[in-house]
Order: sequence, then structure tokens, then C-alpha cells
Amino acid sequence: TRLLVTCRTHFYRTHQEAVTKLGGYDRVGLLTSRGLTPQIFHMAPFTEAQVESFITQTFGAKQGNRVLAIIRDIHDLPGLSRRPIMTRYIAEIAPELEQDVAEGRPINIATIYRRLFEKGLARDGERRMRLTPADRSRLLQALALALWKKGSVSLGADALEDWLDIQAEHQAGLRRLMSGDADSREILQTELRTASFLVREGGDAFCFVHTSFQEYFLAAALHAHLLNGTLGKIASAHPVSRETLDFLFDIADLERDIPALRRSVSAVLTEGAPVPARALALQIVAAMKERWGSFPLPGGADLSDLDLREAHFSTMRFARTRFARTNLLGSVFCGVTFEGCDFDGAILAGASFEDCTFGHCAGEARGLASVRARHVSGDPASEVALLGRIGFRFGTETPSQSAKSFCLDGHMGLVTSVAFSPDGRTLLTGSADGTARLWDKDSGAEILRLAGDTGVVRSVAFSPDGRTLLTLSVVGSAQPWRHGARAEGL
Repeated sequence: TRLLVTCRTHFYRTHQEAVTKLGGYDRVGLLTSRGLTPQIFHMAPFTEAQVESFITQTFGAKQGNRVLAIIRDIHDLPGLSRRPIMTRYIAEIAPELEQDVAEGRPINIATIYRRLFEKGLARDGERRMRLTPADRSRLLQALALALWKKGSVSLGADALEDWLDIQAEHQAGLRRLMSGDADSREILQTELRTASFLVREGGDAFCFVHTSFQEYFLAAALHAHLLNGTLGKIASAHPVSRETLDFLFDIADLERDIPALRRSVSAVLTEGAPVPARALALQIVAAMKERWGSFPLPGGADLSDLDLREAHFSTMRFARTRFARTNLLGSVFCGVTFEGCDFDGAILAGASFEDCTFGHCAGEARGLASVRARHVSGDPASEVALLGRIGFRFGTETPSQSAKSFCLDGHMGLVTSVAFSPDGRTLLTGSADGTARLWDKDSGAEILRLAGDTGVVRSVAFSPDGRTLLTLSVVGSAQPWRHGARAEGL
């Protein structure tokens, strides 16, 4: 009996090629003539119990429990450790992590993944590799970027090889290696496929060994492009994950260039970068604000043409910000100050403003008739351009509003639709909380509450005689109601 054990079945381009070579099917006549039947077994990922067993057998029960506690506290390490080779790497860096904890040093996830990457490089270095560690790092960063722009997590074998050919055109070192001899291209393709952090999962597509490594290398690539001022050349229409942003901030912290990162993000927002780059920069600003408590949007930020529907902004200041043609459908602004902002062509339908102040704002915004505003104020120019055209404004007396106003409190979700009764005495509202409510226009009192079983109420209407109400849900079902002593579904 002969046994071949390998953790690099992705040495082969396709699953079928691996089965053929490892199973000996290209020599099946020779094998069967000797009474041999080739069999292939795949090692399944470790279970949690197996990971614990490996760690405790490696370090002993006491130290092993400390290592396991560290693993559980760090982003995606529990999932990553289910791969046997990654369990080994984590075990090898565990003493360093323990020392960090014992000496009170915070454990930065970028530091951990960099150490894991170095372990993989050392393992690859046991073979005679043509790609240097720097080459492999740049390639994995570029691959993570390519997958992000594609909106995917994997590439087929042919696509991966084509991608490497394109990369070689832009990296002088790779180009020289590719042109070395007749076998150079195939050797480099094999080195890329068998890098420690790529695997071929199931079929013929190659991906990172774990999504957290794709996020780490993507963050490293974004960090480099931000500091080099080239984000506009590589930005994708796809948003990045929160985990990727955490890696980005930790890499910047590790390199001690967080101030430079902030300046770079501000530059993207103010210096005419393409829409995808500005959308990503705004996502980074929001994550920085959440992480560090405050990160002011730079004055003169250009948010024009961005899709910010249903976004939430609180306790912020927009100074000379361009919202031209920005999609703000259903967005919520709370405690926000707008100074000198341009709303020309902005879509504000269904937006909500509470405790907001406007100064010297201009522009012909769209959808103001369905905007809900409470406790907002502004200078005369803003009143003319925006505030005076808002459909539902409550809680503030304005020169254009002499009648008494009320705040119709009750809905637990965004108000999606409003209709006045034919006689003008009542008001019907629909909401994302799944209810429609009838209000007295003069007192603001709730008269009826209509609750169906079809989820978000998308639209509401009155019959011409005002006696029947109609609600339309997001799933497309319409429900008529009659009101009087009580409302009943018909």
C-alpha cells in the first residue's frame, strides 16, 4: 500500500486533473493489472473540538486554554483555525500573542494576520520559489482588489492565469520572470496557485483560504492606494465590508499613518475623484466616526451623484457640501447642520430631517413634497430654496406657515406615504412599521390605527367619498378599509 498525503491539491489547475493524477487514472490499466484500486480522501475542516484538542496537546491544558481564549476574542480566527494548516500557524504565533497580552499591549488584528502571512511565506520558502515575498504580497493584494471589483470571491483557473498575465504587464519584476525561459510562465502560475493563502474549493475556482484573508489583503491594497493618491483608479462600485475597514484602520495604526490616511480620505472627497472613489471615501468617514467618535466631513466635500438612499446622518456638519443629483431617498438627518450646501437635483423624497439647521443653502431639489421635517430652521435663502417647499413640517413656526402645526408621534418606523382626506379634515399615513394611521388634522390626535399582516405599508389613499381607506404593502397586496366606529378589513 502506498499513501500520498498533500495539502496542495490545488497544485493542479482543475479538480478533474487532480483526480486523474492523484487517482492514477492515467495509468489505470497498470494499476488494475496489479489488483490495485486507487482511492482519494479529502481531509475535512477541523471541528471546534478538534481545534481545542490540537491546541491543548500542543501547549498543555493551562496554556492551551489561554491560547483558545485569545483565538475566540480575535476577528475570524475561530473560523480560520478550522483549516488544519491555519491551526498550525496560529499555534506557532500563539506565544507571541500571549506575550502581548501579558505585557498589556493591545492585539491588533492586522499584526496577527501579518504574522500569519509571514508564517505562510516561511512555509513557501521551504521550496525554491521564483516569486519573492514582496512579489507575493503585491500579487495577493492585487488579486483581492480584482475580486472586489468583480464582486466575487473566486476566479476559475483560466481566469486566474489570464489575470496573472495582465499583472505581469504592470509589474517589472514579474515581467522579467515571465520572459526568463519557456517554462517560466507555467512555473509562476503554479507558484500563484499553490501560495499558502489560496485554495481551490470544490470545483475549479480558486479563492482565498478564508474571507478574512481576502479582507486583509484588500485593506492592505486600499491603504497603499489611499496614501499614493490613486484610489480613483481602482475603486469599485461594490462597498467594502466593515471587517475590511477594521483591517484598514489597524494597518494604518500599525504603520503610524492614521493622520495621513485621514488627509487622503479628505482629498478624495474634495478633489474631483470618480463616484466610486467618493462613495468609498464616505463609507470610510462613517466608519472612522463610529470608531473614534468624531471625524468631521471636510468642507467642500463633493457628494454629488452618490447613491445614499436610506442613509442615516447624525450630529454632523455639512459645510459647502455638494448634493447635486445625490439620491437621498428615505434618508434620515438628525442634529445636522447644513451651511452653504448645494441640493440642485438631489432626490429627497421620503427623507426626514429632525433638529436640523440650514444656512445659505440652494438648489432645486426633487421630492420635497414628501419630506418630513421637525424642528428645522433656516435663513431666508434656505427657506425659499428648500424649507418653504417641504411637504410636512412640524414643530417650528415659519414665515410661510401661519397655521398651528403638530408632531404626529406614533409610528415606530419611517413614514412612507401620506394622504389628505377629500374634505381636508383628516390625514392618513403609512409606515415601515406595518401600520397605517388616521389623524385629525386640526388637533394632531390619532383617530384610527390600521394593522394588516403584509409588512411595510408602501402607499395609502382615500376613496373619493372619504369613507374607504386603501393601503398598499411592499409585497404588492392592496387592502381596503372602512372607517366609522371601528375599521375592519374587507
